[in-house]
Amino acid sequence: MWHKGRVQQANDGSFIFRSISQDGTVVGVQLGQVAGNWNSSETVAGGINVEILVSEGNLPGGVDLRIIVAQSLPQELT
Repeated sequence: MWHKGRVQQANDGSFIFRSISQDGTVVGVQLGQVAGNWNSSETVAGGINVEILVSEGNLPGGVDLRIIVAQSLPQELT
């Protein structure tokens, strides 16, 4: 699933992702504190990408559950 939204830092230092769609649907995910399961990268073409490993190999078939937060740059910059 893909959602367009914002990453915000709470007063306790943890992060949340918040999205509101055009139909009024609200999606929120608590990302937690920056920890060892967070990886990030940055490129000119791709912007900033953060990958958070939530569950390693615990889904059926040994699949990992990951949250990926990616910055979408304006088209005139890519």
